[in-house]
Amino acid sequence: MMLKESYSNISFLLLKILQQEANHPNCKLNLNELIAYLNLCGYDNISDKTIRKYLHLLKANGYNICFDKKNNKQGYYLNPLLKPGETYLLINSLRESKMITDKRLKIIENFLFQNSLISTMPFANNAKQKTNVVDLLDICLKAIMNKKQLQFHYFDYDIYHRPILRHDGKLYNVNPYAIHSYRDHYY
Repeated sequence: MMLKESYSNISFLLLKILQQEANHPNCKLNLNELIAYLNLCGYDNISDKTIRKYLHLLKANGYNICFDKKNNKQGYYLNPLLKPGETYLLINSLRESKMITDKRLKIIENFLFQNSLISTMPFANNAKQKTNVVDLLDICLKAIMNKKQLQFHYFDYDIYHRPILRHDGKLYNVNPYAIHSYRDHYY
């Protein structure tokens, strides 16, 4: 017979297993596989009813645990909390802020990667993007707070991917009052 303490440990262990092994709809674990993982961790005689109970408990506490029965392999997986764009913006903002020590930043990055669909940043730390979204957001927010105008060139790309200025190259003037985000784009 197990102690109540070990029962609460089962839910944390199930969460850890799902985070490491089944964190995407294409990577699922069925009940037999979950039982095998728990047996390897020293939890013998675990029933599928017990596993379902703790998966339900995790789900009730905000973890997006899904059961997929559509494809060849049925099973449970942990649906990530963050979209790739959200993870990218959060990590990029943290890196640019320089307010967190490198050691703490690595811990936070690992946590964000565990809760997202991406496992690494698509750009190297030292690589500078052509347009840094965080910098543009900072400029817009400062203009809104100081009630200042923004000027910018608007352009399209030709077939050779060279920028072609719109409006005969004249500057656009705007008076920003708010920033709206929609589907990883800012307006």
